[in-house]
Amino acid sequence: MTLAVFLIFGWWGTQVGVLNMRGFGLLMIFAFFGMAISQVLWILGVSKVGIGIASFHLNAVPFYVMLILFIFGESWDWGQALGVAILALGVVIAQRGDAWDKDIIAIE
Repeated sequence: MTLAVFLIFGWWGTQVGVLNMRGFGLLMIFAFFGMAISQVLWILGVSKVGIGIASFHLNAVPFYVMLILFIFGESWDWGQALGVAILALGVVIAQRGDAWDKDIIAIE
């Protein structure tokens, strides 16, 4: 909750209470149920569209974020662009699959 407040209102001038055991317990309950619900929805979604489409959209999330930034006219920085580039490189490497093994065997 504290992180959400900071992200929404910024770090400056925000009054935040101390996280005591009661607050920590509520945070853990919120986190547990949030993760449980998201996992159930992910599994249901994968069962409906298939793992190929689901994994494509999971890997494309940074691209969606950049597209939404451009649509709403928000600013972006090179750190975000670098993150998208690293993710794209990872997807390309993962898609090569067995091609890496064949290249290594051919070299030997």
